[in-house]
Amino acid sequence: MQVTRDLTALPFRFPVQLVLRPDQEFRGYAGQIVSGTVRVGDRIIASPSGRSARVSRIVTYDGELDYAFAPMSVTLTLDDEIDISRGDTLTTEPPTVGAEFEAEVVWMDERPLDPGRVYLIKQSTKTVTAEIHHGLVLNQIGTVNISTARPLVFDRYTENRATGSFIIIDPATHFTAGAGMITQSAAPRGEGRECTDQRGGAAGAARASRRIRRGSGRSHPQGARGSSVVSGDSGFGIRDSVIAARSRAQTAPCITSSFQAECVVLTHMLLKPRRTFRCCSWIPFITSPRRTSIATRWPPRGR
Repeated sequence: MQVTRDLTALPFRFPVQLVLRPDQEFRGYAGQIVSGTVRVGDRIIASPSGRSARVSRIVTYDGELDYAFAPMSVTLTLDDEIDISRGDTLTTEPPTVGAEFEAEVVWMDERPLDPGRVYLIKQSTKTVTAEIHHGLVLNQIGTVNISTARPLVFDRYTENRATGSFIIIDPATHFTAGAGMITQSAAPRGEGRECTDQRGGAAGAARASRRIRRGSGRSHPQGARGSSVVSGDSGFGIRDSVIAARSRAQTAPCITSSFQAECVVLTHMLLKPRRTFRCCSWIPFITSPRRTSIATRWPPRGR
């Protein structure tokens, strides 16, 4: 069994963590080389945009270098100011870029994985929204198809651990709900195709979801928000838990961030009708911390 691997022998992968612009004369891209080597003068490709330029300088805290290799943390400067931001990946050869892939996922959340929800996928230095077209329960490991709202640069986990792994985050609680290893770039039997739509957003995720459902030969019952439910071959326990979660989601608001979660909770608390006894009749009462204390003391004591 191979337990170690020479990272410098793998293809060059440099996920951008930070764009440094201390003044108008310097523009560098900081990060850690997760695999491969790079030299001054090498032509690199910025993905997913696909634009290319040459490395002009390799800057470190101890000074400039002629070449760098994994797992060094360096800052690269280019001879052309192309559009690069955090989450982009620099390579020396065209990488695999796509918005649909298959992965082995282990689920670590007590709340079952719901195909009708939108989750956050953090892969390398990039975080995107995604839909997972399969249901899992706590401590279960399974093969799932994932559609992301924006394209990712990835490799198979067997080829590169850094770019072939990811975590799944619950957007409502920011709890790390699962972890995954990418096995291939698209779903088998033509279920998914590489995403060429660069617009992203929730609409992109919905389009990717529709493409997978059209390509699949299995029947997927429709649930809330038009997403597919797990088919019966995945086990009655998983199916029942996912259906129960989806029935709760039909009346729950769609939360895509912690800020929206707080807004929904506060709005629910402020606008929820509360019945109080007043003047021998029941009336709805909009609660607040101050008015609730007054309402609960009505009618006055002694009457």
